[in-house]
Amino acid sequence: MRIDDGGERKHARGTSHNRKKRSQTHPSPRIGTYRQLDVRLTLAPPAPVRKANGADLGPHANGTISACACDRFAVADRVHGRPPAPTETTIAGADWYAADLTGAVHERVLFQDVEMTESTGTGARFVDCTFRGTDLSCSVLRDSSFEGCTFIRCSLFDTTLTGCKLVGVLFDDCRLDQMRVEGGDWSFVGLPKADLRHARFSDVRMREADLSGARCQGSAITGCDLANATWSRADLSKCDLRGSDLSSLDPLGVAMSGAKVDWHQAVAVARNLGLDVCPD
Repeated sequence: MRIDDGGERKHARGTSHNRKKRSQTHPSPRIGTYRQLDVRLTLAPPAPVRKANGADLGPHANGTISACACDRFAVADRVHGRPPAPTETTIAGADWYAADLTGAVHERVLFQDVEMTESTGTGARFVDCTFRGTDLSCSVLRDSSFEGCTFIRCSLFDTTLTGCKLVGVLFDDCRLDQMRVEGGDWSFVGLPKADLRHARFSDVRMREADLSGARCQGSAITGCDLANATWSRADLSKCDLRGSDLSSLDPLGVAMSGAKVDWHQAVAVARNLGLDVCPD
């Protein structure tokens, strides 16, 4: 089946000889074209599925399929365009409800539809992992790290992260409202179009964070290092920004009705508007 540039479907029919000839010309199965993009399906062996902490991975464990490199086409762009790291193993459908993650170490693991609600722990470490459809709601983690990880359609609703490191992490289509973050390093974090309503960030290092299109209505982002952050089209209505670095904020490119700022920030915002702020 082919989809041409106009969206019209055309069914290709031919003899078995012609089909054999095409298969020799195109060793990878061809599933169509869209706007001049040749789409091919590459069949890859599934990533190994493993059990963790003795958890049952569920009835779909044997059918786990490796996402391979296709993930990079399905998620938002990471800061500086670095693609997500490929995963090597998969944990699918595991029930880690209220799990103690203290000291856990996972590297290049795909967490698919894992139940991690109300998890707790200190010193957990996740490196180049991908979380897809995973529920971390109401979890409480301290001094843990998610280095270069990608979160896709995950829920971190009402999650508390204290002193955690999330450098270079990308959140794509995730629920992050009412999340509480205290301290830690979130530099280069990708939060494009993120739902951060009523979330609280306090004293967090967020240099060069991507907050473009983020919904921050009623949230608190206080005392944060947001040097060179990207703010375009963000909604900061009634957001408490006091004590944070707003030097890269273009007030004409965001919604700021009812936002709270201190005197020093007010001067910085005025200067970004092109005003000449003079002493009395």
